[in-house]
Formats: sequence, structure tokens, C-alpha cells
Amino acid sequence: SRIPSSEACAANTHSAEEAKASSETLSRLELLNGNLETATVSSRRRSVMSEASRGDFFPPRHLWVSGGAARARPSRSFQSINAASIKDEALIVQQSHGFMQRCISFPASPYRLVWDITGAILILYDSLLIPLQVFNPPETEFSRGMDLFALVFWTLNIVASVLVGYVKNGVTEMRPKMIVRHYATTWFVPDLLVVLPDWVFTMQSVGSSKTGSESSVRLLRIVRLMRTVRLIRLLKLRWILATLNDLLSSEYSSILANIAKMIMVLCIINHYIACVFYFIADVQHGWQDTWIDSLVLADATWEYKYLTAFHWSMTQFTPATMQLQPHNSVERSFAIAIVVLALVGFSYLVGSITNSQSQLRSMTEDASKQFWILRRYLKHHHVPLVLSCRIQRYLEHAWQKQKASVSEPRLCSLLSEQLSNELKCARSLPHMLVHPLFDCLHKSSYVSLQRLAVSAISWSNLARGDSLFFPSEIATHLYFVVEGRLHYAKLDASGQETYEWVDRAEDWIAEPVLWTPMWVHLGTLTAVSESSLVLVDGATFGSIIGLNPAVFQLVSSYARKFVDWLNSVPRGDLSDVSQGEDVTPMLRGFIEDAISTERTFNLKNASLAVASKAFS
Repeated sequence: SRIPSSEACAANTHSAEEAKASSETLSRLELLNGNLETATVSSRRRSVMSEASRGDFFPPRHLWVSGGAARARPSRSFQSINAASIKDEALIVQQSHGFMQRCISFPASPYRLVWDITGAILILYDSLLIPLQVFNPPETEFSRGMDLFALVFWTLNIVASVLVGYVKNGVTEMRPKMIVRHYATTWFVPDLLVVLPDWVFTMQSVGSSKTGSESSVRLLRIVRLMRTVRLIRLLKLRWILATLNDLLSSEYSSILANIAKMIMVLCIINHYIACVFYFIADVQHGWQDTWIDSLVLADATWEYKYLTAFHWSMTQFTPATMQLQPHNSVERSFAIAIVVLALVGFSYLVGSITNSQSQLRSMTEDASKQFWILRRYLKHHHVPLVLSCRIQRYLEHAWQKQKASVSEPRLCSLLSEQLSNELKCARSLPHMLVHPLFDCLHKSSYVSLQRLAVSAISWSNLARGDSLFFPSEIATHLYFVVEGRLHYAKLDASGQETYEWVDRAEDWIAEPVLWTPMWVHLGTLTAVSESSLVLVDGATFGSIIGLNPAVFQLVSSYARKFVDWLNSVPRGDLSDVSQGEDVTPMLRGFIEDAISTERTFNLKNASLAVASKAFS
């Protein structure tokens, strides 16, 4: 099952030519008989013997040494590839160069996301605390600290707003001048109208609080009233929540979040109604009979007054009742208006919550029904118990994974070909960047990776205990682990079995298949947990890379260096698994040498062109 060494397969030139002639004759006969698959496999194995007889144990693929049509075309430097990539990206990202450009962050960057989440929390805090001022709650160290923190945050937010790009008509605008102009025409004036008075009244309240006079108490009340201007920021809360909702990757969690959002909206609406209802009674206290007087709550704590008003507000949205009743025409008119509002608003909120609960129930019932049908099917066909358990365990894992993931929406069928290719590439690329060569291609020629994603890259799933390949099988793909863990076992030179663990974001499998047609698997790869893999087709990889001359020169140089290294490794030390922490420095050296060779080649061509022009 092992490939013979070059010493054992050595032969003279005459015998090698005879072997080659007989190999071609057998291949033609097999093709004429229609057995294409047998012909391909037999030809592949005879090619191994033929190449080994010439002393080249792992010859590189013909594409990497011949150069093909790509070598004949004009070559470009990698700097020009980068420039082309940037030019292509300019179609979707408008940006300039300079010092300020380094300070601009993308709208969906992690730093901006944390900043927006902090802003959403402060907006919710203001929206709950500001209406409570009608109950005249005492100030605490916590409330003063939060007010100061919010004031500093929203002041810095003015600066932060001109340091983040924005999206308009599908184009991400990153130019500082356009960002400043956009902010000046949207949120700059509202932010300034909120922050400046807030600073002025905060400074005055700090100075007047030291005197303790009656005028200072009046000023503090004015400050509390002016804080209602902060509620303008509630308009920002909608798109911040929409951004946070985009982070939910599963339908199940999105439905739960929608239920929580509806309940929160219901509570906030009743919070505002309770505060307004108490404000109406408090304004009329002393010259009109109010519900505060009827319940003798004038001397009660502000917390109890708030809870009483909130309880009454909730009863207007539900069939519940309580002893609190309006006691004058203003209170009665307000109660009637709230009942009308509740008739529409409560129905909408309850309907949304009920619809979300029905979706959750439908998802759960569908899962139970499908697994019940599966158990009947396995039992009806007398599937062995061990296999039945493996099937059910894997499908339970796959079902849970499907709940936590998002399937491709039907809207994606409307995408243009280029956008569809970019989407496929973005889905696979993060798992391949662990390899230095793919990381280099990502920086130098993103278009090549997009083509690979369409034609050469596929996905595969493994259940626990599934084997991906066995010894002596002809290798066809390079593998990257997306999820799970795999176990690799092979026999070393002394006949002892050795083991390796293959983890995601660290290792890759069967890289030589990209560079040599003679690679066969040396061991067995088995999944120890439910796993997903990205596959790169070895044959298609070369044809796609060959479309770009500059990238082809880089990859072909890397391929030749890799094959030279592969032939220098003792046969017993070869493995299908490439441990990233062990081989990455060496592979990066191959890439740097290839780039250096390419630059030297381009300089020589340029010098020859100048000399030829001067001579002519």
C-alpha cells in the first residue's frame, strides 16, 4: 500500500521508455472499452511508477513547471495587483488617503459596535429615568455619576460620529470630508442642542448646590425639566437595535429577541403612561380632588406612588382591575384616551407576541414529528441498533446546528454574478486564511479567491466516527476544518502507528494534492465529533490560478519549492496533515522567496525593454 522508493524503482532509459509506451497503449484500450474511470485510475498509478522510475518521487504538476499560456502573457508586479484590487474595492468603498483616513473606522467594526451598544444602554437609561422626575426622586451618587458619564459620552460621540463611515445607496463612504458633511446635515444640530444646554445647566447646578438656597432648588428642577430634551435620542435607538438584531444568526434566537422586545415596549409605554397620570394628579393637587387624595398617598414614598400609577396603567392594557379610579374630568379624559390607545396598541403587541410564540411552537412540533418519523423509518427497515443510534445522534446535532444558523435566503438568487461570487468567497475564506498562501492571495488577488470559491471549493459534513479517507487512496482535495475535531492515524517507517489531532483554525489536510498529481493518502482520517470541512479541488485549483499571470508566477514558484521540500523529507516522516504551528514559518519563507523572484524577473524584463528601446 506504500509508494515504492526511487532506489527500488530505478531503471535504465530504455526500460522507462518501454514502460511509458505500454502504459499509453493500455490507457487507449481501456478508453476504447468505455471504462473511463478504470482508465483514469490505472493511468494515475502507472504514472506514479513511471515518474518514480525516473528518480522524481513526487513530480510537480505539469502546469507549475510548464507555465502554459499564462507565462507567455505580460506579467505584472504584485503591487499592481494590489492597486487593481483597491480600484475594484473603490466601487463599493469610497475612501481617500492621508492621516485622517487612518482614524476612520467601518460602520460594522467591533469598536463601533461596542460604542453603539453603550449608547443604546444610555438612551434606555434616560428614557426610563427622565419621566420619573415627576415623582421628585432624591438624587444619589449613582444617578449623579450616570448623568456625568452620559454627558461625557454624548460629548465624545460628536467627535466619534465624524470618525466612522456610513452606507449610502450600497456604497460605504469612508472619505472624511463626506462623513463630516453627512453628519453636519443629519445629527450634528440635534446633538449640539442636547449637549450644550446639558453642560451649562450641569455646571450651574454644581455651583448652586453648594449654596443650598431656594433658588438653587428651583434651578435643579429646571435642570431636570431640560433633561427631557435628551429623549430626542430615542430616534437613534431604532437603528441601533436593528444593528444588534443583525448579530443574531438563528431564527430561534431572533424570535425570542422579538418577544423580549415586544414585552419591553409594552413596559416602557406603561411607564410613560404612569408618569403622565401621576403628573396630572400632582398638578391638580390642592385645588381638585385627585386619585392621590382618595388613596391618601400624599405622604407616601415616591416608589409606592410610582408602583401604584404603573399598576393602574397596566390594568388599562389588560382585563385586570384595581381600586384606583379617576376623580376629576381631566383624569377621566386621560383614562378614556388611554383605553382607546390600549384598544389598538395592546392588540398589536399581543398579536406580535402570540405570532412569535406560534412560530416557536411550530418549530418544536415539526422537530418532534420529523424525529418520530425517522425512528419509525429506521425500525421499519430493521436498521442495526448501533447505526440507528449514530444516525439519530448526528441528526440531532445537525438539527440543533440548523436552528443556530441561517440558511441562504431566496433573495440571494437576485444577486448579480459578481456579488454572488463574493458572497461564496466570504463564506469560505475565513477558514482558509490559516494557510499562508491563501492569506497572501487574499491580500494580493481577491478575484482569484472568488473564482476558486465558485469552481474549486465545496463543503462536506462528517458525523462522529465517519472516515474521510484511508491509506493508499488517491488524494483529490485539500481540506480545511471548519468545525469539530478529527483524528489522523498512520504507520511510520518502523511500522508503528502514530496519531495526530486535527483542529480547526490550526491545521490543514493533504496540501500536496495541489502541487503534485502523485499524492496518495498515507493514513486514515476519522471525525471524533460532528465536523464540517471546506474542500479545495486539486485539479481545478491550478486552472483557476492560471488565469492571472502574476498570481500564477507566485503560486508556481511556491509549488516548485514545496515539491522540492516534499522530496527531501524522508518517506517515513511524510504525513497528510500539516500542523500549522510547525510548517507555517517555512511556507511563509517559500512565499517571500517567490515574491522576491517575481520582482527580480520584472526588473530584468524592464531593463531589457529599456535597453532594446535605446538600441533601436
